[in-house]
Amino acid sequence: MRIVFHCCATLLLIGCAAKVPVAPPPADAPPARLEIVTREERVVVEPTSKTLRLRNPHGDVRLRITEQPMVGIHATIQRIGETPLEPSFDIRQHNGVFELTIRYPDDEVLQARADHGYGRVDLGVWVPANLALDLATADGLLQVKRARSAVRARTTSGALQVTGGAEIDLASDSGDIAFSQYSGRWSASAKVHSDRGHIYASIPAFADIELSVRAGGRIESPRELPQPVAAADGGSILEASFGKALRVLHIESAKGDVYLYPVVPDSDLLPTEAKAQR
Repeated sequence: MRIVFHCCATLLLIGCAAKVPVAPPPADAPPARLEIVTREERVVVEPTSKTLRLRNPHGDVRLRITEQPMVGIHATIQRIGETPLEPSFDIRQHNGVFELTIRYPDDEVLQARADHGYGRVDLGVWVPANLALDLATADGLLQVKRARSAVRARTTSGALQVTGGAEIDLASDSGDIAFSQYSGRWSASAKVHSDRGHIYASIPAFADIELSVRAGGRIESPRELPQPVAAADGGSILEASFGKALRVLHIESAKGDVYLYPVVPDSDLLPTEAKAQR
């Protein structure tokens, strides 16, 4: 079942999140027409779907976890110009995957421009907790909060912000990455990589993990965590084991810096009486 809602507002594009098209208008030209359209959809997740695969190269993605057995989508669409292009929301479920892809006509040409002068789609998405996440944006923010299943996330230059309690596999070409693996438990190795961005990593040092960190720039670590050393080929490295070192966490910024922070276990945030009941 798929339910769709729409509403809109029309403005003059004088200054907004979308950039003006590459070719500037004449000095005496009127401002471009901007229409803000919101679209909402709710799609029931089939019992066979185990993974959400989401691709939005045309804006931001903010994802939250829900207990409902459906994917909820709230889209804010910027329609620019007198004859604006219309994005399509391609949704399908097959082979255990719930797929959501945002497209525009002549998509490859528009993505190469990377200016969003043709329009923009920013998404808020609500996802059942049991679905693994396979997500990607281009220059848009990609944000995931309190994921309970595995997260695989990619951006080109957009920032990545992820908190998760299971496997994480995060990568960006030039975007900064901020993440927290708050449980200290995952079944496969966890890895975070940015070629040219900085990484801000919250480490579950209370858990049984092996930590491997490399930075082309510097590594900053608080006093309660192990300290980095200079790498033989330049940059910095930090290798450390905590507890029984049962799980591996790899972090690397090839040309940027890495900043480490200790995670506070959820149990330490509970009131004293609540801890006693656990």
